[in-house]
Amino acid sequence: MNKPIAPVTVSREKAPVKDVVIREADIDLSTIPIPVHNALDGGPYLTAAATVMRDPETGAQNVGIYRHHVFTTKEMGVWFFGSHHGGHIVDAYERRGERAPFAIAIGHHPAFLMGAAARLPGIGGEYEAAGALLGEPVELVEAETSDLMVPAQAEFIIEGYITPGQLHHEGPFGEWPGHYLNEEEVPIMTVTAITHRRDAIFQDIIGAGREHLLMGGMPRASTCCSAGCRAPAASIAASRKSCRTSSRSTCRRTAGCTVTCRSSAVATSMPSAPHSPRSTRSPRTCGR
Repeated sequence: MNKPIAPVTVSREKAPVKDVVIREADIDLSTIPIPVHNALDGGPYLTAAATVMRDPETGAQNVGIYRHHVFTTKEMGVWFFGSHHGGHIVDAYERRGERAPFAIAIGHHPAFLMGAAARLPGIGGEYEAAGALLGEPVELVEAETSDLMVPAQAEFIIEGYITPGQLHHEGPFGEWPGHYLNEEEVPIMTVTAITHRRDAIFQDIIGAGREHLLMGGMPRASTCCSAGCRAPAASIAASRKSCRTSSRSTCRRTAGCTVTCRSSAVATSMPSAPHSPRSTRSPRTCGR
């Protein structure tokens, strides 16, 4: 990602994700095959969704991957960790008393998802990072209900807004450490439009699976090591040490099969869902 490639804009006629456009009256999230991943999850979750938002103070667009608990046919939640740029953007809109527009992209090249998961300095730059990983520009097209620029080659785009102060109970969900994490109040995302390819394929990621861990770990390690290579020689060794440890869990096991995290999240061990044929991981138990 040392050589970012800027995205390019294409017309809607050249954007497969505009094949089908669904407006508010016809929106029904239950028509998308969003699964319940684990036996004790709070409900269906989007897990491979790249959320696009714009910083109202700088105008920079940011892309990040968060978990989205589907509440109703037109509403879902978004869980922001303390350092997530998406959370900072929502806070900025809330200070202004304004709704925060969003667009969620589902289904794209793995390099695009890795660009969205990269830990970049400041808000924005994910489209450029994805371009670097792809070796070509990410094609963008304007959203239907906002001025956000969204990936033209995505399978689905879910658009909407977050209203300041509107929260909903979310969780739990089987997260990347292999345990259920968090039940709390999160912002509500109200859906205003859905666009998708005519023959759209829904993409999903199983939390704590190898794909999940590699997709999140590889771009972050690259960001860390790239920073080290540009640093003075005296700091390169420290940077390399950080790279070797950056993908390790920030959580630790405690008695009773719970996890104590830096975020003070509450967790329990995560059994595999009996109804999910793709859930092949064994339950985490004490002593393992």
